[in-house]
Amino acid sequence: MKKFYDLTKNDELVQVLLKKRRVTVFVPSNEAFSRARQFAPEDEERLASYHIVSMVVTRDLFPDSIYAVSQENPPLYFSVKEQPGNGEKEYFVNNAKLLEDRDYNVDDGKQKLYIIDEVLEPYRSTENLPPDAWELLSNPSLYNIREELSAMASRVRKEEQVDTFTKVGNHTYFIPIGEENGPTGSRIRDVDSNVIKGHVISHYVLFTRTAGNEGYISNNPRVEIKFVNQSNSFDSETIFVRSNTFQENQAHHKGVVLSKIVRANIPLRNGVVHLIEHPLMIIDISVWDFIQSKGDKKLSEYMQLVKEASPDFDFNIRNAVEKTVFVPTNEAIQEVEPEKLEMLKANKTELTNLLRLHMTQKAISTDDVWRHGRHYEIITADNQRTMYFRAVGNYKNKSLTVEAGGVNASVVEADIGATNGIIHVIDRVLGLPYQTIMEKLSSDPDLRFGLIIMF
Repeated sequence: MKKFYDLTKNDELVQVLLKKRRVTVFVPSNEAFSRARQFAPEDEERLASYHIVSMVVTRDLFPDSIYAVSQENPPLYFSVKEQPGNGEKEYFVNNAKLLEDRDYNVDDGKQKLYIIDEVLEPYRSTENLPPDAWELLSNPSLYNIREELSAMASRVRKEEQVDTFTKVGNHTYFIPIGEENGPTGSRIRDVDSNVIKGHVISHYVLFTRTAGNEGYISNNPRVEIKFVNQSNSFDSETIFVRSNTFQENQAHHKGVVLSKIVRANIPLRNGVVHLIEHPLMIIDISVWDFIQSKGDKKLSEYMQLVKEASPDFDFNIRNAVEKTVFVPTNEAIQEVEPEKLEMLKANKTELTNLLRLHMTQKAISTDDVWRHGRHYEIITADNQRTMYFRAVGNYKNKSLTVEAGGVNASVVEADIGATNGIIHVIDRVLGLPYQTIMEKLSSDPDLRFGLIIMF
């Protein structure tokens, strides 16, 4: 805690508070400081006071929000996250996790000290009070933010949604960066009032570490928002926000849109903002274009199979007719016996029929299956065989499995929206059995009871 102690020595107000007053101090560990960015001198001068509140904050006060002693900074937001499985609770102030706490006594009464694992980012307004979401959106220089937000600000004004960003309370906002004439300008020009509402979650302040894996219904009741962590080849994580439009209308297709968070966890007077790479909900890519965009990564094996199939299948997957395509990952295709795969490639008709088994002529999302009672079936694109779906989990954290041709697969990337349908990425190749009868009985929940009876 030496780094934080050194900061307190340069602040006379903090010295008085620590020696005499009832306060709570959130002290970043030395490791937290080693991971933090380099602060400008004017931010470092006020850093200690942003970590102190003029009252004793106990864990039973979480969740809540309290201003630090430095009033030009935004509130500190407290939250509790329950660990799935064991039910243990984790406590956070903004995006920092509480590691341990200690109690002290002074003339005025008790003091509380919490050690935290992140430095609280000292966003400090250039005016007297911290901004609300609209003030930040329309004038990001208030926080010395250099990302361009003018395109989204223009759309919010034009669609008369300023009140959404000025409303009092604790909310979460996602703001796409970009200028109207910039690379993402065409997408932002498609933003209407329904899309704007899909970028706001009311009554929840969600930092990236406190949001968890569950989905939250946005101010657009047809759109669910969820945070997604994706690892890259360097074993680090990139955080995305995912919108899932589960009911479409004439203006908006159903399906998932992922947008990378480029600047996270900006606290405000009325919640928190995350700046994102491009707008949510705006679907402007076809099924085939999406597959091609992943073709040099995890879907290249599937792309190669499509190239070796009949030309009519290539036409079907590219045309504008509504469809759902289940795309096996490279790993799934590589699990197929090499001899069997080579035989398939040598028989264009068989290969084409196998690919048709992975397609239906209707856009089907996880929510569609859930609303049908968690089970759903439909004829595949070969017009002969049937595909069976099952939604598992609970409504806030549901997943999808699919079975066709005697093979059950789990959807590992669900509900990817396209202009002509939906893509689901799956972990098995349908129609090419890989299990023995015993393995099938023991792994399929619908057949497990029969296995118990047998034995």
